[in-house]
Amino acid sequence: MAGLIKLVIFFFCSSVFAFSISLFLHEFGHSIFVYFITGSFPKINFNPLSGGSVLYNVTAPIITFHKILISGGGIIFGLAIGIIIVLSILRFFRSAWATPFILIGFVSTGVNSIMLFVSPFIFNLGDVIKINSLGVPIYVTFLAGGVFLYISLILFVYCLPYFGLDDSCSLKKKCAVILGPVIIYSIIILANTALVQKEKLMYYSDLIILILITLLLGVSIVHYGQKYFVKMRMKAFEIKWFHVGFSLLLSIIIFVLITVKN
Repeated sequence: MAGLIKLVIFFFCSSVFAFSISLFLHEFGHSIFVYFITGSFPKINFNPLSGGSVLYNVTAPIITFHKILISGGGIIFGLAIGIIIVLSILRFFRSAWATPFILIGFVSTGVNSIMLFVSPFIFNLGDVIKINSLGVPIYVTFLAGGVFLYISLILFVYCLPYFGLDDSCSLKKKCAVILGPVIIYSIIILANTALVQKEKLMYYSDLIILILITLLLGVSIVHYGQKYFVKMRMKAFEIKWFHVGFSLLLSIIIFVLITVKN
């Protein structure tokens, strides 16, 4: 039991850090396209408990294609940098010390894929809704989301050893380590949203439920069907309390930086 608790705390702290950075990368992606299109770098507002936004003023008219790039810039950049981060760490940093960082890549890839895949059918706001309203067909974002969700699933298999898990672990343990921390963090996000952004409570509730369902399906597919599409090549890394302390330190630092910024 002590070992399981250690893994849960480790994954929770790593997730807080990873989600914060992946959200910033998403907003930074919007900013990059704003800069290349307008010539000025916009102001980025973000908070891992309440979302983010990019603020910019445009004096000259922007063509529809450029509007699509700006609206989709967060997803495009998030997917690209997420995949690069995961593949780079898998190649060069096979150690539990890299867990918070490889999780940035997985979270960035997974969440942006989910948004592409289902946003038009569930939400009435968000980047994908803007992209569709600008003329990109729903089936294009749906198919793109499906492809990247499959890629995320494969990356998930290779990331598991960094979470202290491998194919010898039970489904119950995998769910406890991965879903448990996400549920705890989700409750914190919803509590904060209810206090400061009540108008977005339903949106975040739906998104969190969607992420949890996707994670549960992903964990189940990996556990029962892994042998059919990809084999895990590494055994679980040994997670020690030093690693837990490191991930906790990273999560504290990111929240201090955000507090100072805001």
